[in-house]
Amino acid sequence: MAVSIERIKKYRRWFGWAFLGSFLTLLFLSFLSAPWLDARFVLTLGSFITSVTTLIGFLVTILITWRKELGESNHASVELEKNKLELEKLRREIDDKNAAAQAKRNKKSKRRQIG
Repeated sequence: MAVSIERIKKYRRWFGWAFLGSFLTLLFLSFLSAPWLDARFVLTLGSFITSVTTLIGFLVTILITWRKELGESNHASVELEKNKLELEKLRREIDDKNAAAQAKRNKKSKRRQIG
């Protein structure tokens, strides 16, 4: 099953918003919570949120790409079989035409020998 471009754009948009949300969370925690929290903790938490968001986006992108390539490979296999059948059909047609031309030449050469 191929993934549509619209669906890929939807996923990209979703992960873009998730990244923006995680970045805004980092800013919120660092500016508003700085007096109560240690700055290293805030940076660690922000890095963790960003990393998790990026990891999810990476995994989903890999899954989408894998499914797309699987669909394209199936389509290519079907297309290859179709091309093989068409090639065999064309070979038969050429062989038939060659045989007819050879029979015609043989017929003319027999007439010349008789005449």
